[in-house]
Amino acid sequence: MSAAATSTSVPHGIYADADIRCAATGRGALDGLIFAAKDVFDIAGRVAGAGCPARAAVEAPACATAPVILRLLDAGARLAGLTTTEEMMFGVLGQGEGAPDNPRAPDRLAGGSSIGSAVAVARGYCDFALGTDTGGSVRVPASFCGLFGLRPSHGAVSTVGVVPLAPRFDTVGWFAATAESLAEIGGVLLRKGPVAPVPRAVWVPPEITEGLDAALNAALFSRAKALAAQLGVPLATSSIGSGPASWGQAWKALQGRAAWDTHGPWIETHRPALGPVAARRFAAARAVSSAEFDAGNQICTELERAVLPRLGSGWLLVMPTTPGPAPARHAPEPELEGARAAILSRTALAGLLGLPELTAPWLSVGGLPVGFSLIGPPGADAALLLLARQGAATLSETQHE
Repeated sequence: MSAAATSTSVPHGIYADADIRCAATGRGALDGLIFAAKDVFDIAGRVAGAGCPARAAVEAPACATAPVILRLLDAGARLAGLTTTEEMMFGVLGQGEGAPDNPRAPDRLAGGSSIGSAVAVARGYCDFALGTDTGGSVRVPASFCGLFGLRPSHGAVSTVGVVPLAPRFDTVGWFAATAESLAEIGGVLLRKGPVAPVPRAVWVPPEITEGLDAALNAALFSRAKALAAQLGVPLATSSIGSGPASWGQAWKALQGRAAWDTHGPWIETHRPALGPVAARRFAAARAVSSAEFDAGNQICTELERAVLPRLGSGWLLVMPTTPGPAPARHAPEPELEGARAAILSRTALAGLLGLPELTAPWLSVGGLPVGFSLIGPPGADAALLLLARQGAATLSETQHE
């Protein structure tokens, strides 16, 4: 992977702080590569803004740089700057004044909340970029911008020195333009361990196809069958027993409660002037009832019983990363809220169960990118990275059009 060309003419909205640069501190697998990081990672002497001026105004500068940044620098990469994020990381669409355009479709949203990191990679301003993924903040912009992205298993990559949203679900993930690049970053950030064996089946549960556009559904099965054939394993279509509506219900309650437990005391004490999107999200989080929270935990328990044994036995779950391409930038607010709910009801599956999910740019609808997700059991991150590298040549969209 060759280093991206440096540029001083980066369009407005991609970088929250392009003056923060860090040179490599060592030599290793990432020698000469340039990366960017979402503005939620601590850099010694600086406040991580998290897209929230009110927070940045009252927080003290970090005493130390986040360990994940240090590991990349020590492996030979250099930091080009800190990228924009939706306010307090509470968004998946990439909304907000000044949000950068989607390089693959300028009239459509680029996804969030790690919007700046995704756009920086998609435009070639860096070789890879760090983001965070709680409810889809790496997976969704990767899907919308035609990138590879990984949400690791929960706890697989350190979140020390990273502004939290909902610690029960927060992960540090990354974007790259190729499967090979994505895997190289994983080789540095992931704990070393045995790579899982070749999957025994490719699993497309019927619930995954609920509400999908006919063309997207057909493309999904085309890619799933091609992957199964490449691996020499059957295609499984067994039911999970619950669908996206149920997963979304659980996600709204459990993530909402975790987010309010994390930031609610600060919001109530400081009464910050949050933007309209973040204000709505935290108001909904505050309103989560005990009954909703308990119901969410019950749904999560049932999902664990239905999904984890199959994944543990070697089934590889595949699905569209998002239920369609990016919404139009200027779509009516009710339409955007509907799109957000539909997305989160699907990205919730990996989040609720702490699963690794790798999204690859292997699907499209009307010429617009949609990610193809590979989901494995907790700890299967390296196996998913290997599968993506093996499948890239035969499963890419251009190979099948």
